[in-house]
Amino acid sequence: MGKAFYLRLALSNLRRNRRMVMPYFFATAVLSGMFFIIYNLIDSQSVANVIYGPTLQGMLSIGINVMTFFTVIYMLYINSFLMSRRKTEFGLYGVLGLEKRHVGRIIFWENLILSGGGLLLGLVSGAVFGKLVFLILMRAMHSFAPGSTFSPTLSALLSTAGVFLVIFLLTCLYNIFKVRVASPIDLLHGEAKGEKKPRFTVPITILGVLTLGGGYALSLMSAIPTIALLSFWPAVLLVIVGTLCLFTSGSVFILNRLRKNKKFYYQPRNFVAVSGLLHRMKQNAAGLANICILSTMVIITMSGCCSLFFGQEAILRDTDPYDIMLELSTTDPEKRSAAIDEVVETAHGLAEEYGASLEDLTRLTWYDTYLWTTSGEEVSAAFFSADQFNQLAGTQYLLVSDELLLLGGSEGSLQYAQDSFGSAFTLEHLDSVPALSLADGLIKEDTVLIIAADDQALGHALAVLFGDSSDENLARIMHECLYFNIGLSQDDGVAFTAELEERFYDSAQSARTGNSYSTNFRSIFTDRASSLGTYGGLLVLGVFFTILFLTNTVIIIYFKQVSEGMEDRERFTIMQKVGMSDAEVRSTINRQVLIVFFLPLVGALLHTAAAVNIMVRLLELFWLYDIGITLTCMGVISLCFAVVYITVYRFTAKTYYKIVKW
Repeated sequence: MGKAFYLRLALSNLRRNRRMVMPYFFATAVLSGMFFIIYNLIDSQSVANVIYGPTLQGMLSIGINVMTFFTVIYMLYINSFLMSRRKTEFGLYGVLGLEKRHVGRIIFWENLILSGGGLLLGLVSGAVFGKLVFLILMRAMHSFAPGSTFSPTLSALLSTAGVFLVIFLLTCLYNIFKVRVASPIDLLHGEAKGEKKPRFTVPITILGVLTLGGGYALSLMSAIPTIALLSFWPAVLLVIVGTLCLFTSGSVFILNRLRKNKKFYYQPRNFVAVSGLLHRMKQNAAGLANICILSTMVIITMSGCCSLFFGQEAILRDTDPYDIMLELSTTDPEKRSAAIDEVVETAHGLAEEYGASLEDLTRLTWYDTYLWTTSGEEVSAAFFSADQFNQLAGTQYLLVSDELLLLGGSEGSLQYAQDSFGSAFTLEHLDSVPALSLADGLIKEDTVLIIAADDQALGHALAVLFGDSSDENLARIMHECLYFNIGLSQDDGVAFTAELEERFYDSAQSARTGNSYSTNFRSIFTDRASSLGTYGGLLVLGVFFTILFLTNTVIIIYFKQVSEGMEDRERFTIMQKVGMSDAEVRSTINRQVLIVFFLPLVGALLHTAAAVNIMVRLLELFWLYDIGITLTCMGVISLCFAVVYITVYRFTAKTYYKIVKW
């Protein structure tokens, strides 16, 4: 038998089994096209030329590695499911006299045609739709360099082909191995076996309840972002284990308990429903659990990425309440003030060139030093006059000359403050600290804030602390800050920032004396460009991951519909023979199919609801404190996914009804 024989037989098999193999073909095409686009974006010089484009490419490089892992796993899973539905066919070859090595060659040609054809279609689709993705990405980043274009590269083609070559080899080896280790008789009866009946139902159900409850508890009890970060992956793993346990054993346990309730079970309607559901769950539990897990991944991934992308302005207004914020600290107060004066004059001049003006100009000074706890640990402390602090935080504190107000701090640092200032000042302490968004990036986190009545009282407090109130010593820890808004577009704002920042550092350098010197410059325009690159990249990654997860979800649902249809075709005849009418049979089977296929959606929505708290806390690590944005994104994404899921179900159900032929 020559190669042409195996090729013809492989083509004949693929045509005959097109209902089963076409989803694998299209999955290969969709995923390879997606990989081709991502690799081209990573290699694209046009992306590298836009502001923060290299940041995006770095994120895509990390993301493609994670996606490769998931893609290999999911393609192997889909292949194994496809293989399980064709065991009878391969067993028949053995009965007809073909040796296992001959069957292996047929499998090789089938896989080559499917994988090669899917890869070719994916590469063509990637080249066609890659330009559209590139334009959408540039739009999301609000950046488009002149001459930018999407150009497919040879390295992207080779990288994509390499990933799917590995998948092709692994699927070939798996399929050939399954045929070689099984006898023709085992293969002939392989499809009738279905998924194995779960053992140890009760302990596995208890394990599922405990692990799922533990995962939910970790999510709901994450009170601060750092705890949420540490708890996230343990919670994910616990929920995955709990989902698998409850789908595979928990559902069977509940149905078995219902079956043991004779008054409930031996009702005609309940008898058929419970028996049918019990059989379906034994057959399909693992696949349904995977659908539930993948659905949750889709919702959580897109919710997080959309929250960050659409919450960019909220994040920026927390971190950059003014358009421009700068700070200078030197030991020479005259040079420092002169440098700030020069920057103000420069900013006014530049603003006029751009047809704008400075608004909400704010200038303040404060002192940065340390306190020590009773255990000898350093604690950062910031000293303000009441006027300066009220201007900074929007408060209205009024103090007398011998009074100090302490905000925040630990018990040890407060005791040190009491020991240091108690003889000269009356101390008042407040645990709550006003929002100091103006000073983000300038004042360290967990800083004790000490407010005095005026500049004279402030100098006295520092003299008490250090025993020396000379101007030189105070100047070493004194910071002078400047904030203002300017009504410019994003592009003009970036250009304005670049010019002002250069002038600021020149002025600051001229004010430098000795080693005690520090500067800080922040612009909402450059931060916005950075966030567009970062969060735009995250959104694109989220979309690609969603395509990956959703593709596999759709294919698993499709395969489940096909397998259910093949089995229900036989059940339909059996139910008619025992006396049920056509309408009763249709109603019973429809109800069972709806329960089975919508159980994963209900589970995914429950998982998402339980994940709300930990998602909110994790997003706070990215400075997104607007819970409304997070809840809105999670709600909208959940609703959209439910619509997509129902649409997919209705579409795949057509295949189911064609098989059953009602």
